[in-house]
Amino acid sequence: MGKSNPHICFISQQVYCYLTDGNYESAGGAERQQYLLGKELRRRGFEISYITGDYGGLGEETIDSITLKRSIPMNVGFSGAHKKFLGLFRAMRNLNADIYYVRSSLVLFIFATAISKIINKRIVYVVASDQTVEPERLDDLEHGWFSNISMKRLTQPIIKRLYLRSVGDADQVITLTNHQKQVLQEEYDIPATVVPVGYDLPPADDILDPSEREYFFWAGRLTPDKHPDTFLDAAAQLPDEEFVMAGPKGGHPEFTERVIKTASSMDNVTYIGYVKPTTIHEYFKKSMGFIQTTGTTAGFGNTTLEAWRFATPVVSLHSNFDGTIEQRELGLYADGSVDLLAEHIEALSDSPEQIDKYGWNGREYLDDHFSLASIGDSYEEILTDVVG
Repeated sequence: MGKSNPHICFISQQVYCYLTDGNYESAGGAERQQYLLGKELRRRGFEISYITGDYGGLGEETIDSITLKRSIPMNVGFSGAHKKFLGLFRAMRNLNADIYYVRSSLVLFIFATAISKIINKRIVYVVASDQTVEPERLDDLEHGWFSNISMKRLTQPIIKRLYLRSVGDADQVITLTNHQKQVLQEEYDIPATVVPVGYDLPPADDILDPSEREYFFWAGRLTPDKHPDTFLDAAAQLPDEEFVMAGPKGGHPEFTERVIKTASSMDNVTYIGYVKPTTIHEYFKKSMGFIQTTGTTAGFGNTTLEAWRFATPVVSLHSNFDGTIEQRELGLYADGSVDLLAEHIEALSDSPEQIDKYGWNGREYLDDHFSLASIGDSYEEILTDVVG
């Protein structure tokens, strides 16, 4: 394998559901991006492999000439840490990739960084959220090793130090936003390169006319940080509008059950649960608007870009994306107000012209700034340089 086409191995427990037809509910935006990036890099001549969770048992399989090693035990907690490390070590050593790529998984990244030093390989780390770089939020970062509160508090500083040391030891750190890059540099003196998420575009003739769209859509994990309850608060103010909510339950059972119970009691809301990545596009496509309730500064998220792929307007509750959503007329911003969110939803419903304008502006913005081809160009240059 020449220097221009190194072997890249993605390490992700949950990416398996994007690579197979299995009905697994644990994957999200980070896993979808690794799946899409792997496809794009393979198209460019890179050798691609994945180390995933042990769905269906430990083993190896090949899909479209891509090797998948199901090597990471899915059990959580401190008792399973050594099994994860050993499974990951064996897989990384056997695959013998030039570069190992990790995004978002804190524990796997710590392990992979240590292993990469042992086997003399390169590692690339991608910061997936503000929570994994901002000092005040790192103190509360969930590492999942202990359910006992006292043990969590005891081990949190140790995990934080191990994590930051691993970030500093990575051969290349990539952030999704300038904010994340700035925090890494100013707080920890760690340099990084910004590469946002990327998507391809469906054909223009796949875009539905506003008259063919049926409802307002929300998608994400049913967790407090995604604020599905706020989406339901807005829907409650608009009994004549139809709403669809999609997403897996997440790790907060009491909150999740409360949200599902509320949605089930509402005549104008349909909760469809987890939707496979291969079919969720149809829901974005048929939507009059995508309702973005996540409170974040982490740039344009996967669901926002999924909406723009199909010229679906975005109505954002908490983030105006540094003013871009208003300046470029990409959608509507509610400035944290549920009442204003409901007003914006109603305004879109009453105006096919606004649906068209905001939706197509968003699609054009995606094509200009987040196309998979341009993201692939950035990664091709970075990964080739990492190998040297």
